Amino acid sequence: MAIVLGLNAKAYIKDPLAAARLAWPATGSAPDLNELTNVTDVTVNLSKSEADITTRTSGGYRATVGTLKEGEISFDMLWDTADPRFQEVFDAWDNSTSLSCAFLDGDSATADTQGLWADFAVITFEKQEPLEEAQRVSVTLKITIVSGNPAPEWITVAV
Repeated sequence: MAIVLGLNAKAYIKDPLAAARLAWPATGSAPDLNELTNVTDVTVNLSKSEADITTRTSGGYRATVGTLKEGEISFDMLWDTADPRFQEVFDAWDNSTSLSCAFLDGDSATADTQGLWADFAVITFEKQEPLEEAQRVSVTLKITIVSGNPAPEWITVAV
């Protein structure tokens, strides 16, 4: 098993001027990706809602099955209004538009890199101004659906 360090992970925003987000290609990296280099401490929270399927044959135990998947990404960015990716995230929050993003465990052009590729709504954009630290913003993204784009997908890059 190879250890994958968080500092080697990559976050990308699709170029908003490019065509619609496509399903990830079978080979190579996705086109029109801009790396989010101003992020720290990314958390990819994937979960499912659940349904109770308990019956009399459950032996006295509650039985559960997973239903709809949920995806939430949270991360911090340094407050840098000169950073075009920072501005894209802010603009998506401010204008209630979506972002097409990939959160991967490595570079988008490296074989076997994995991660979530989806459209996201910017739900939280929280500015922090600690006295002795750099100003930051905490961002929360949640999966959304954009008409004409494919469903969210967990991808593995095959080069």
